[in-house]
Amino acid sequence: MIKKQTILLAALALAVKTAIVLLFVHDIRSWEIQETVMNLLREGEMKYFYNNRYHYSYQLPVYPFCIFLIYHVFGIHLKAILFFNLILSSATVILLPSVMKGFLDRMFLPARAAKHIPGIAAVSVLLFIAHPMISYYAIANIHPFSMDIFLAVLVLFLTFRYAGNPSLKNLFLFSLALGFAVIERPTLICSAIPFGVLEIKRVPVISFFRNMLLAGVFSILFSISWMVRNYSVERSFSFSSSFWLNMWIGTLEESEGTATLLSGESYYSALTDDELKVLYAREPGDQSDFFREKYRNTVVKTPGKIIRMFFVKFRNFWLFRSRIAAGYSPWFQHFVPAYKLLYLTCFLLAAAAVFYLRGKSLLLLSFPIGLSILQSLVYVETRHRILIEPFLILLACVGVVLLCLPAMRTQQPSGS
Repeated sequence: MIKKQTILLAALALAVKTAIVLLFVHDIRSWEIQETVMNLLREGEMKYFYNNRYHYSYQLPVYPFCIFLIYHVFGIHLKAILFFNLILSSATVILLPSVMKGFLDRMFLPARAAKHIPGIAAVSVLLFIAHPMISYYAIANIHPFSMDIFLAVLVLFLTFRYAGNPSLKNLFLFSLALGFAVIERPTLICSAIPFGVLEIKRVPVISFFRNMLLAGVFSILFSISWMVRNYSVERSFSFSSSFWLNMWIGTLEESEGTATLLSGESYYSALTDDELKVLYAREPGDQSDFFREKYRNTVVKTPGKIIRMFFVKFRNFWLFRSRIAAGYSPWFQHFVPAYKLLYLTCFLLAAAAVFYLRGKSLLLLSFPIGLSILQSLVYVETRHRILIEPFLILLACVGVVLLCLPAMRTQQPSGS
């Protein structure tokens, strides 16, 4: 159940951050989304000019279409999109307490710790609201991050709603939310892992597979529809024309599997002049084939490199790559040391909770671990990890309570 206090907290967070946007945010980073949406408004085609050609599937459709609707109704105002981001963030705040309580109730905490569950959930939500990186992407970027995290939390919210009442209606809602999550960001399929874990414990194997098929029906329908559309315009049956590009980027040792080389140059520097000429002369579908062939050659000729780079990306997902915040402003980079300190503190406290709880924390960890593995198969940026940091924060708060249990015992009156 969503409490009135949670809605008021979300409204307060929305009001404060909206004031920050109106008063202090002047430099808005629009990424590739803005150009894609402007082309959709002006020409009726969702396309982005990249590698000397217009790409019609460079962006996945959900977030750009939402921006298109906002611009179409209210006019082209960048801060209107920031307000939309903040609405998504506030909606996430409304859903988070139920999600966190769902995880906490299934950790079977010791009685002394269990009585602090409401407080743990409340502090975790407050830290989510105050999270500097999550706030930054919402208040200063035309970027789908706020939608990504909202859809992930929505899928988890509906997971616990279905667990409490396994009706066909709740299964339909879960399936629909997962469908939008996957077509927004395919790696969000990992947000369905807790659903599968709970379901396999609840029903026989045959019923489990039937329910998982029903749960994935919209993901399948939306995905196939989008890929058929992409094939019709680019001769590439994939989610995005950048898929094989991203797979190849993930093999670059000189960038640790990211889009920016350790030297500070773009991944284009890893291509020869002749390769760039060939790339720029090709149509989008053929450009995708170009990077697929480069990735395939790496797999065939140096399979050990693929394995080695997987572990490099996996490490960077959970910790830090060498050039964190490369490509961001000097002002932004000043905050990186503080972010590292806060994250490492959170990580160590979460690790303490996992050590104490053992297997009882696996339900919560299933989504972050699944995402880290799937993302490490492609390429890794720090923002990919920030998506799961609210759940690490929850575990860190549990860790604080568990570490304080001995002190609570010694302070307990001897007669009690």
